Amino acid sequence: MPSAFQRLLYIGSTGYSGSTLLESILGTNDQCVNIGEICKLASWTLCTCDQHTYECPFWIDVLERLKKRSGNPQTQLKEWHIQRGRAAKAVLPFNLHDLFITAGGPGTLPLARLLSKEIADFNAGCKRALELFEVIAEGSKASVIVDSSKDPVLLKHFYAEDPSRFKVIHLVRDPIATCYSFFKNFARDGVTYPSEKTGRAPTIEETARFWVNRNRKIELSYYTVPKHQRLLLKYEDLCLKPEETARKLSDFVGLEISIPEEIALKQQHAISGNPMRLSQNVIRVKLNEDWESKLSPKDRATIHQITATLARKYGYP
Repeated sequence: MPSAFQRLLYIGSTGYSGSTLLESILGTNDQCVNIGEICKLASWTLCTCDQHTYECPFWIDVLERLKKRSGNPQTQLKEWHIQRGRAAKAVLPFNLHDLFITAGGPGTLPLARLLSKEIADFNAGCKRALELFEVIAEGSKASVIVDSSKDPVLLKHFYAEDPSRFKVIHLVRDPIATCYSFFKNFARDGVTYPSEKTGRAPTIEETARFWVNRNRKIELSYYTVPKHQRLLLKYEDLCLKPEETARKLSDFVGLEISIPEEIALKQQHAISGNPMRLSQNVIRVKLNEDWESKLSPKDRATIHQITATLARKYGYP
C-alpha cells in the first residue's frame, strides 16, 4: 500500500519570526498536518488543542499506530523525538558535524555516520521522526507534514535522510521586530534563545547577533538543497500581501494554500511551547508592530548596525 506521506515541509527560522503563524496557516489545508516542533516531543506534552498528548485523541491514535507498527506495546511517544543538543566544541565529531551541516547531503551521509557518533545519533533521531510522520499521515490521510522545529541541524539531517520528500521554508522577519520580541518574551516567560544558558535578559547586541548567526546557519544548512526545494519567505508578506504570498506558497507546496483572516488554533494538534497557542483560541493574521513605540532610537540603531548587511539581502531597509 503506497504511503500517504508525500512531503515534509520544514520551517527554518529564528524564534519569534512568525513560525507559529505560518505553520497554522499551512495546517488549515486538509492535506497538511501541522505537528509543531517535533524536537520537543519528549519534553513538551501539551498539545495545542489544550489537552496533553496522553489525553488528546489525535496523539492517542498516533501512539496506538506506533505500537502496532513497531510491534512494541510498551513504546511511548517520547521515544520518537529527535536529539537537540550538540557535543562540546572541542571534540572532533563536532567539527565533522559542522562540516556535514554546511556541505553534506544524501551522498555523504553514510560516510558521515561512520566518522561521527553525533551525526549517527542525529540521523537515527530523524529516521524515527520520519517513521512518526508516516504514521501521522496514515491516520490523517494527509500528504504533507509540517514541522516547525526551526533548527538548522535538523534541517540538514531531514534533507540528507529523505531528499525526495523534503522542502524547506526559510522564514525571516524584520530584525528590529524580532529583537524586540526576544525582550518582550523574556519579560513574560523568563527564557529566550540568547539567554537560555545565562538565565538573564539578553542584551540588544546579543539578540541582534543571534538573528544574524541563526539565519546564516540556516542558509548554510540548505546550501546543498536544490533551489526548487527551498523558499525564502518574509513574515511581513504573510500579513500584508496575503493573496500574493498564498499563491507563492501554493506553487511551492503543490497544494492550494489560502491565508484566512483568522485561524482557530485549537483545531490543530501541534507540539509547541509558544504561549500564544496556549492562551488564545483564535489568531488573526495581522502584522504586530508594537516594537515601534517600545524600542528607543539608540536600540534600533544598534540592531541596524549589526544586522544591516543580511537584512538588506532579505529585503529590509
